[in-house]
Amino acid sequence: MESSTPYLKLLRPRLTHLIASSILILAILSLVTFHRPAQDYYSSLSPPHTTNINTNTTHPAKIGKVSMLVNSAATNPTYQRALKTHTRHASQHSYPTFLLHHDMNTGYWNKIYYLLQILLSELAKPESQRLTFLFWHDADTILLNPSFALESFLPPPHMDKIDLILSKDLNGLNNGLFLVRVSRDMAEYTGRVAAYHYFNPEVDLPWPEQVAMQLVLNQTDDYHDRVVYMPQHLFNAYTADVEPGHLLVHFAGVADRDEKMEGWMDRMEGGEWDVPVTGARMAEIDHLWDVVGSFRRVAGAFNGEFYVRYYNMSANMPGRCMGLLNG
Repeated sequence: MESSTPYLKLLRPRLTHLIASSILILAILSLVTFHRPAQDYYSSLSPPHTTNINTNTTHPAKIGKVSMLVNSAATNPTYQRALKTHTRHASQHSYPTFLLHHDMNTGYWNKIYYLLQILLSELAKPESQRLTFLFWHDADTILLNPSFALESFLPPPHMDKIDLILSKDLNGLNNGLFLVRVSRDMAEYTGRVAAYHYFNPEVDLPWPEQVAMQLVLNQTDDYHDRVVYMPQHLFNAYTADVEPGHLLVHFAGVADRDEKMEGWMDRMEGGEWDVPVTGARMAEIDHLWDVVGSFRRVAGAFNGEFYVRYYNMSANMPGRCMGLLNG
């Protein structure tokens, strides 16, 4: 018996990890698999804090907008005012909106848990009734141009393996806003992110769920061909980069945030930011997807960070990157 003691000490953490993983997987499967086919049940899967303002039943929206106002943010008048800019955008394009009002976990982990809940709820519906993408936006974002449809950022139909559209700033991945496809792979990815701090307590997470999202992407090849990093000025503009016609402005890490957000919203009342989406803007997005397609044909699946980095350096993307690939 004494000789087996060291082995048992080594085995116990592995057993604990296995049991915890099994519980998480069973919980996810129970939400996805054990559902009734009744139509009223599918309707009930949408959380009570979901607002579906899409009245077009002939061409229902395929993108849902998701955010949260919990704890002190729930009573912050600046965030409430900013949320109305997103509500106006959702109303104009008939996007269902999902808003979390109460804690599901702690702090920004609420974001990942809530997103996972919505992904699983959508996957439990018949495929024809599901949303295709979810658009997450933090409370410190102001929707500047309600004429800008989110569909503009989606990959072309033949790029249906691209499931996650992100952007980066000087600190790396910024998850203040992103698009995620409603798919089993993205539910699995979001579950891995949600569980990351439980299975890796020794890892420092200065921006907890944001860093966890990047680490899960970095530590496996499972998602490399499913991720695209959109140039930040197009998708997640900060105050130094935003210009009329852009979708929104994000106040990440800004000092005196409430005061500056109020100033921007006062400026919006003049209408200078709500302008038609120009052909040049759409051509820029279309060119990005052309670049993505060109490189995937040449190099196969690879991390989207590579081509976006060089996309920002040169308009002649295929020629420049072909040269790099050929040494």
